[in-house]
Amino acid sequence: MKRFILALAAVLLSASLLSAQDLATATKIYNDGATALMSGNKTEALEKFQEALTMGEALGGDAEELVNNCKKAIPGVILSIGK
Repeated sequence: MKRFILALAAVLLSASLLSAQDLATATKIYNDGATALMSGNKTEALEKFQEALTMGEALGGDAEELVNNCKKAIPGVILSIGK
């Protein structure tokens, strides 16, 4: 029984570490999009924001702020590209 509990704890710890790493990756992609937008590369920025949005939605509640930021940024970038 002790082995089962220890194995379960190890699995849960591993899953939480992977989730944190994915959130860091999604945040980096979002920041890359913001950098591209500031440098005038709007199409690259749109791709990065959409990629970060997809990753953030897959992560769930941990990435709620990231998802909201992407949802705010994407329409403005699309409008800017359209002009």
